[in-house]
Formats: sequence, structure tokens, C-alpha cells
Amino acid sequence: MGIELNKLAPMKQKAIKRILNRKISGGLMSDEPEAGVPLSPRECEVLTSLGQGLTIDQIASALGIKRVTVDLHIKNAKQKLNANTREHALVTAIQRGLISP
Repeated sequence: MGIELNKLAPMKQKAIKRILNRKISGGLMSDEPEAGVPLSPRECEVLTSLGQGLTIDQIASALGIKRVTVDLHIKNAKQKLNANTREHALVTAIQRGLISP
């Protein structure tokens, strides 16, 4: 990179290093949790529906959205919760009190 990080303000250095580390380690699915990033109401609805045993198609129909949108909400929730699978995201959301079992 053509920019020397030591010439930037210390706060900017930390932010840039964090972004670069995430990019290098494969995006937001790094080992660092996304602290302070809340789930959207729709992400909570989708995870709650998963916990009730609904399929992706059933969730899409119940919420009046497309299957791909349900998948997107699950993907976003997984990233925010630093989860590897949708089941992992569901358990993590319940443990953190973000949704009810």
C-alpha cells in the first residue's frame, strides 16, 4: 500500500488495521466478534422462525419475502454473531438474550 500507517492518527490506524485484518482473514467471519452490532428486527424474526422449526420456504411465505431474502438475513445474522452455521447463530442469539427460545 502506498500509505504509511504511522502517519495517520492513532484511531485511524487501529480502524484500518482491523479492516485489513478482516479482509486478509476472509471478511467479517474472522475470529473477532462483531461487538455492538445489533441484529435487525427482521434478522430476529428469521432466527426466531428457525427456532420454531420453520423451513426457509415457510419463513419466506410467512414474512411475505423471497427465499433469497431469508437467506440474506441469516447470512447477516451469522456475521454479526460470529457464527459458523445458522444453528450456531440461533443458539448464540438465544444465549445473548436477543431472541426467545
